Amino acid sequence: MRSVALSLGLEGAARYHAENGDASMRKARAMLKRAKTNYEEHLSVGDPAATILKFAKSNRCDLIVMGSHGRSALKNLLLGSVTAKVICNCTVPLTVVR
Repeated sequence: MRSVALSLGLEGAARYHAENGDASMRKARAMLKRAKTNYEEHLSVGDPAATILKFAKSNRCDLIVMGSHGRSALKNLLLGSVTAKVICNCTVPLTVVR
């Protein structure tokens, strides 16, 4: 990944993340608009668990909602799980949707 970022350059890497972030949010954005739900989007790049925790702290979030693949505790231990890492380090309420 690091070599890809080096070959793209800073602007190319930023564009790559912006385009992928936009594409990953399209369905959710459409559903939220149809439901007439207020929402904010934020695109952050970095280690997922650490980035989520940092964002929650710096924005004084009062709840984090995350999805889970539903793996067993042993598989999470072996594979690592963003949700598990957030659960272990979270200081605000967390809802996990499976």
